[in-house]
Amino acid sequence: YAYSCDKDEFDNDSDFRFLQKVEQNYGSNFLVQQYRYSMQRQNLWKETDVYQVRVAYGCGGNCSYCVTKIGIGRFRSVEPERIFKQFRQGIANGFNRFVLVGDEIGFWGLDIGMDLMDLIDGIYAIDSNIQLAIRYIYPDMLVKYYERLKPYFASGFINYFTAAIQSASPRV
Repeated sequence: YAYSCDKDEFDNDSDFRFLQKVEQNYGSNFLVQQYRYSMQRQNLWKETDVYQVRVAYGCGGNCSYCVTKIGIGRFRSVEPERIFKQFRQGIANGFNRFVLVGDEIGFWGLDIGMDLMDLIDGIYAIDSNIQLAIRYIYPDMLVKYYERLKPYFASGFINYFTAAIQSASPRV
């Protein structure tokens, strides 16, 4: 995936402007480059050539600061047959970029006797030439599945993911 942005794309972003000022004082551009890189696909799911497939509701985590469980309820996986049907429909409609959407998808399948890798393997079996993005995977689940995900990352099949690290404290 190639990404380009207009030089002024971040002009209204106060964090970006702050980094520019810091770098002006130190004569560097590393912070700005890293910021642009980290933010370049933050709105992937809003792009018109990306087909969104909801795979889960709620979160299986237990972070003390999070209200997802209160606002959305317990974690629930969408049935695999329904997900695979949506992928087939998206492919039939000419899409080759997909994003898995959920409040947290790393727990997908655990409530129905499966796991996230069963889902990804099933999607790959449908069409290995598509690109898959994962929006919101609990960091612990990313670590749990990392070895099994690595080939999908390396091949470009999974070309994007977000894992929100909001606290490094096991107590929180």
